[in-house]
Amino acid sequence: MAVTAEAPASSTGLRELLAEDGLYAKLWGVHAGEIDELPEEFVERARERHVDRAVERAIESEVGSETLE
Repeated sequence: MAVTAEAPASSTGLRELLAEDGLYAKLWGVHAGEIDELPEEFVERARERHVDRAVERAIESEVGSETLE
């Protein structure tokens, strides 16, 4: 992934982290709007976490409404 957003110069080691093309670089790419350049596996895992959290919120909402009745 090519990281085009400029990393803050004040962050020691940040440029090295971005250059390694790991998780930090992917998250920086998301922050910079480079969604199309993310690996499909990364996008799929994020999608799964989003669905899991939505299900958890729905369950919590149902449990909360049951205890109020």
